[in-house]
Amino acid sequence: MAKIKNLEINIKIGKKEYSFKNLILDSLLNNYAISLVDKNKYNSNFKTPGSCAIKFSAINDVNSNMKLKNNNFDICISNTSRISDTSKNNIINKYICDSEIAYIWDYSKQTAQNIKLKDYEGYKIYFLGFSYGWAPDNDTLAVLDVSNYDIYIQKGEEIQITRIDEISSDAIFTSLHEKINCPVHLLPLGIDGIIPEQKLFAQDGLNYITIYNNAYARLTNFGFGNTPGNIDLEYDIEGNYEVNENVFSIKNIWSPKGLYPSDDLYPSDDLYPDDIPYEYLILKFKLFQKVAEDDATYEDVINDRKIVEKFTGAEYLQAIPLDKRGYVDLNIKYERG
Repeated sequence: MAKIKNLEINIKIGKKEYSFKNLILDSLLNNYAISLVDKNKYNSNFKTPGSCAIKFSAINDVNSNMKLKNNNFDICISNTSRISDTSKNNIINKYICDSEIAYIWDYSKQTAQNIKLKDYEGYKIYFLGFSYGWAPDNDTLAVLDVSNYDIYIQKGEEIQITRIDEISSDAIFTSLHEKINCPVHLLPLGIDGIIPEQKLFAQDGLNYITIYNNAYARLTNFGFGNTPGNIDLEYDIEGNYEVNENVFSIKNIWSPKGLYPSDDLYPSDDLYPDDIPYEYLILKFKLFQKVAEDDATYEDVINDRKIVEKFTGAEYLQAIPLDKRGYVDLNIKYERG
């Protein structure tokens, strides 16, 4: 139902440029599946392979289900920019890591203080790993083997690494809010906040903090309809799903056949009319945002208190045409494109 494809990895070092496509690891696919409902991941950047780690030696047995973390690499260049181009079925994400303006974290020294690319002059680059930040324990989401290329860090040169990814879905998208023009759950960091910013002042009346968070999407309901933009028969997602690695599933959903008791049959406690048949299985996503509670103070917020999740009032739908009636399974599978 959804595909994640790396379109390009561009490495610019000095006057030389290289173009590749990397291997997306299972960890990224799995993060997309669990982020549909997991409160620890749908509102975070676990789907953002925007920072680039570099290894100056070989990695053995590279495969799609390998488990790597940032501290398996030598240094990491933090993300310096991200641009997303969105539509109803496709999202293109462009990330740039530029050593000249970004922090560089050295995992052996456990610091980014005073670390510059020139410290690694003459080192050959063997592997790149992409993660959602520089932290040592962050999972690697994609990996690129460049060991067969003589890419060295040379004196006086900086490195810029650009990755471009495409995330696509074949479901029919319907926005129910003017600020939503794409499946927000496929965006790494959600969209600009829908609830207005909050400004809280300290007791001195001078210091203040502004709360303005992105809005993020969560799958909350599913149901049936005869048009892609309307749910006629609706259920709550809570407790009805399971996630197995890169597949989100709801099993044994009853899709009405439109059968009714015959006039020739007597009423029975075991005989019920069935609902009309429907054309689409429809998913409803709601957008949430982190805000301060109404009675929160400046001191509460700076001490990480009284911040709550709030429904923004924004929703959208994704519809899947039904090809059978009776018991059906919903499987949202995240695959490599």
